[in-house]
Amino acid sequence: LKADQLDHKNATTVLSIVVAISAIFALVAAPAFGRISDRLTWGMGRRRPLLLLGAVLMAIGGPLSYAAGSVAVLVVANVLTFLGVAAVTVACTAILADQYAPGRRGPASALIGLSLPVGALVGLFIAQLVSSSLLAQFLIPAAIGVIAAILLALRLPDRAITKAEVPALTVRDFFGTFWVNPVRHPSFGWAWWSRLLIFFGIAAVQAYQ
Repeated sequence: LKADQLDHKNATTVLSIVVAISAIFALVAAPAFGRISDRLTWGMGRRRPLLLLGAVLMAIGGPLSYAAGSVAVLVVANVLTFLGVAAVTVACTAILADQYAPGRRGPASALIGLSLPVGALVGLFIAQLVSSSLLAQFLIPAAIGVIAAILLALRLPDRAITKAEVPALTVRDFFGTFWVNPVRHPSFGWAWWSRLLIFFGIAAVQAYQ
């Protein structure tokens, strides 16, 4: 809707540019956030800072997306929003390993997985209710995301680690974050490709909806 408002004739092109650039930033940020989070020795814990960072980025990205008067500003706003979502998603993924024993991670992961389609349905329903106001369509979902991230940060029993517990990290280790050998780790490879193809299909359909 915003792309159409900025450039009606080229709205699909604008949307493609905005989403593609934002996705590239999120693609790099997600594993980087994970590495950084694992090494934080702050008193507030390792995952809470990511949740709060995500809340701040989404709080900026939502209103800025609405206010954007050019494609460049819309790109920046969307990048901030995508980075915010990536920070919260990484935190939630890490919380599973932090808070649950291995035998309980499956059900917990399934419930978190359900949040994606349920959240999409609720978000679309809210957008439909306020379809007459583009401002509300941007701000209400953003507010829900920001408030939820802050509530989780406040409630999370996030244990701080000491410097002695920080895992060693070399330059090679950091860049290794972005690669897992599917031949040496075939289970991971199958899971990654399956997930990629599933979401590729979802994204293709959603783009035309």
